[in-house]
Order: sequence, then structure tokens, then C-alpha cells
Amino acid sequence: MARNKNIEVYLYAEYKPLLSILNVVLAFPSADKNSQESEAAVPFFIDVEANSITYRIGKSKLNFILKQIEMYPASCRGMRWDPSSELHFTLQAKSEFHAENDMSGIFSHLMELEKSSEGDIITVIEQCPSSCCCSGCGQPVFSQNSVFKRVLPLPSENWSDFADNWFCHKHPHNTSSAQTECLDKQLNHLPKMLVPRPGDCLVGNLYLLVDGSQLCQDTVSCSPAHRLLCRGCGNFLGFVLSKEHKVDGTDDSSSHDHHIIIDNNFMEGSVHKIYLHAVTFSRKINGGFDVKKQSKNVAVKESLSGCHRKVEDFLCKFLRHQSHQFTSFRFLIQSSHEEQRDQLPILLMVWLLDQNLEVFSCSRVAGLKTSSAEVHPLKVMKILYKGCFLKITDPKLNEEPNKIFRAWVRDNSVHGLDLPHPLCEELLSTLINSTKSLPLSQRSLNGFHVGYLQFE
Repeated sequence: MARNKNIEVYLYAEYKPLLSILNVVLAFPSADKNSQESEAAVPFFIDVEANSITYRIGKSKLNFILKQIEMYPASCRGMRWDPSSELHFTLQAKSEFHAENDMSGIFSHLMELEKSSEGDIITVIEQCPSSCCCSGCGQPVFSQNSVFKRVLPLPSENWSDFADNWFCHKHPHNTSSAQTECLDKQLNHLPKMLVPRPGDCLVGNLYLLVDGSQLCQDTVSCSPAHRLLCRGCGNFLGFVLSKEHKVDGTDDSSSHDHHIIIDNNFMEGSVHKIYLHAVTFSRKINGGFDVKKQSKNVAVKESLSGCHRKVEDFLCKFLRHQSHQFTSFRFLIQSSHEEQRDQLPILLMVWLLDQNLEVFSCSRVAGLKTSSAEVHPLKVMKILYKGCFLKITDPKLNEEPNKIFRAWVRDNSVHGLDLPHPLCEELLSTLINSTKSLPLSQRSLNGFHVGYLQFE
């Protein structure tokens, strides 16, 4: 009777376009030691055809139909059985997406994905500020009559760290001590953050800085924790940074760490940080902007799931852009606590292993009858990651990650990134969930966890 029971089969395959190789893993998660011993004498067969992989055992037959890819069964090699109840093999394949483009098309596609969207965002905001909408429900973030006199790009996040090295080209090298003290006093008055004027919109890689009067009070609300939320779906949009800033950016030290009091006019005279991963920008179609809004009766769960997918796509493109800009595949990502200082800091070591990968993933139960399942590819970025938690009570549990962390800090090829705490939480949660979806043998590599980010 044990031979006829249902068997769960999990297909996981990675296609590498640059090598035209498909690595296939057939896992059997429900198998344990007892079932393996009882079914050891029962053979099963794997049939590989041009577009399908079939699992056969007894009268049971399960057919996985892989879409948009063509396999070459004669090239099958490296078949082995893993102790974690997994069958591994590799074969040559050709993806329909890369069939016509070949190598030149792959590289051009990568370069297209690596282009910064900062310039596109500036153009869209200049032409129509109302095209900025909540990514969850499509409600407008800016008011309909908002007009920006200037839409300017922000410098990199660490611009203030190098401000003390800036001086006039006529600045003498042999300055006196009095001149040095005077210069230090001037540098101390430099703003810690660039502040927009009432008619400005400052665009960075991660967020927008705008004056509060530009936001739509009918669709954006402020929570007691100074978080900006969408009234339609509850999507987290950003933070209220400060009560009031001078136009020249020099803040009063007494009000630097104070947040505004929530009242009916909470939008006026305040600086608002809007995260780019929480909003979307419509495209100009036939002279107008196509703002895709969802109906008001859309479930909140569906809106938040859509937000999650867009945040994952944003993170993937952001890491790819940073890798291309700074010529680095390893990152030390740290959560920023300028808004949330009571949270436990998040520190991640991230290694971009493969930035252009197609993944086929499907789990089915092989019953007594013949069944089939269509498997469509997902475009993902494969990532190695490791968390470094600085407040673990047992130092032995944190000794090895901290040793690797210190080595990465000393390595000049590792690029540091400061991300907002909510975005770091989303990145860590997405990577952990992707790791759980992988076969057991694919979840770790060289002491790092293996995860992926999906992009469109």
C-alpha cells in the first residue's frame, strides 16, 4: 500500500542565459527515512523532452511543462542523488526570450535594466506632478493644483561626509590657525540635510523631498508616529521629517530633532520624505498621463500584495543600479534610524551572485492518475546574504558573522548602503521567504544564505 500513496514532487530549475544551461532539481519534500527505506526497491523514471520533464513511478505520472524554453535531452549530464531526497542534473537549453537576441541582446537588456530611473522621474514630475500615485491603490499623492518650480536631483547619501573637503579653488594651502577655526565654524553650519523650498521637489535614488503643502490631504494622512499613510489602502508612504526649515537649509538646533504636531494643517511648512518604492509614476500616453487606479472596493490584502511585488522589483533594480554605478557586487546594507531610533538595527551582507536568471518553480502531488502542470519562468536576481545582529546575548552565536563583517568592512571593493528601516525589513523578509521556497540543498552556499529578488 505504501507504493500507491501520493508523492509530492517539487521542480526547481535555474536557467543561465549567458551559458545556456538549465540546472534542474527534483525534490521530494514529503520523503523521510522510513518512506525512503520502504520505497527503496520501487524505481522511478525521469523523462526529459524538449519542453517537459516527466516523473513516473508505477502507474503514476506527473508531467511538468516548461514554457518559453527548449531543452536538449541528449545534453543531460551530472545526474546525482542528494541525501536530502533530491535529484540533480544539468542540460543545455535555449530560452525563447533570448533566442533571437543571443549574447548581444542579453548584454543590451542588462544595460537597459541598469539605467537609472531618476532622470525619468524628474521628467514626469516636471510635466505632471499628479502622476505620482500610491503603489497600492493608485490614489494621487500630490494635490491636483501642485506645481513645482524646480525639480532637482539629490546627490549621493554620503555627500555631507565629504563636505569638509570642499573649498574654493583660491583657498590657500598654508592657512593660519585663526582661518582654520573660522572655516570650522562655517562648516559646522552646513545643513545635515538638503531641504526643499516650498516650490521644490528633490529627487534621490530612494526618496523624494517635498514641502508638505504639495501633498494631497484627502489621500495622505499622518499617523501619531509621524508616518505618512495612504488613506485608501494604508500603504506606508514615508515620514514627516521636521517642523519647519529655513530656505537656506540652516536649521535651528533646538528644532532639529522635533517632529510636527498633528493637526488639520499638518501639511503646511514641513518637509516630507516620500519613498520611491511606495509610489508609482504613470506614463504619458497620447499626450496625457495614464493613471491606473484600482476601484475603491479592492481588498486591502490585494493592494498590499501588489505593493510587496513593486517593492521587490524596486529593490532589485536599485541593487543592480548600485552595482553598475560603483562596480561592486558586494554590499553592506545598514538600516537608517533617523526616523525610527527605537528599532533594533539591521545589518546585512549582500552578494549579488547572478543578476539575470530565469527560475522555474512548481510543486505538485503525483497521484494514481496522470497529471500535468505548466511552469512559467520568473526573472530573478540570485543573492547571497548573511545577517549580522549586534545585540545577541550569546557572543559565540555572533562570532563568525562578525568576523566576516569586519573583513568586509576592511575591503574597499565592498560598497556600503544606508536604507530606510522599513525598506531593510522588506528586503530581509523577501530574502528569507525566497530561501524557504528553495530546495534544501540550494538554501546555503559557503556559509551564506541563498535568496532571490524577482523583477519584471
